[in-house]
Amino acid sequence: MASIQTKKKSIIRKPISYLCTGLILIVAGYITFNYSYSIVNALKTFFRGAVTVLKDFISPLSEINIPLNVPTMITAVLLALSAWFIVKGIKSIIHNFKDSDVIRLLSKLPSDYYLFNEVKIENNLIDHIVVCPKGIFTIDTKNWKDSAQKNLKYNKQYNMIKQGILNSKLLNDFLQKNQAGNYFVNTIVVFADWDEKLKEHFSDIPVLQPEQLAQHITSFPDKYSFDECKKIADALKINLSPQVSPAKEKSQNNEDISKKKSAQKV
Repeated sequence: MASIQTKKKSIIRKPISYLCTGLILIVAGYITFNYSYSIVNALKTFFRGAVTVLKDFISPLSEINIPLNVPTMITAVLLALSAWFIVKGIKSIIHNFKDSDVIRLLSKLPSDYYLFNEVKIENNLIDHIVVCPKGIFTIDTKNWKDSAQKNLKYNKQYNMIKQGILNSKLLNDFLQKNQAGNYFVNTIVVFADWDEKLKEHFSDIPVLQPEQLAQHITSFPDKYSFDECKKIADALKINLSPQVSPAKEKSQNNEDISKKKSAQKV
């Protein structure tokens, strides 16, 4: 499987930045709080309150004497922000883990398939592009909780679906502008926690589980020759981002499919 990454993927950079920001805000809140209230007294008050809860099964928050002044209010704001950043960091870790799982599953496609990850075209980020004899596919990966999935029932033109269609159009325009040809680009949207009952609302756009990707792509009849696939892949490698990391291809023969430094054969 040829894997050409136009932007080096960092699995931990974004979530780590969120988590570090959250921890910094906690420290800032602790320092601010100490200007107005002793941390030792605060802990004593907290434990007294906890004991009261266990005994009386009621909240003793009214008995906790925390001064309502500017430093305390700033502390509350900082702690709230820290909680928000930490939650964002955890969600980002989960998203990156599931996105890596999609890449792992796509890498199992046949050796004459080309996989591009994190392709940026006109300030739009396309998660994955697959170029193969079966066709050209843009794949947009999303993660949504049940509440977000339910909202999709009432909005058939939901932004994530429209974004997938836009990505396919941008890729089609890109190939034409770079004289690679006018090719139809298939759109696929992947939801890691997708509700099967909602698929009927998007009959025009395949909405899949990650495990269904390879089977869906390989189910198409052959459409392009090896030379056509190579021409399309070369257009992407040459004309996209200059930050092209080395590509590795698992091939069944000894033919060198690319002489570009941005793509190496394994």
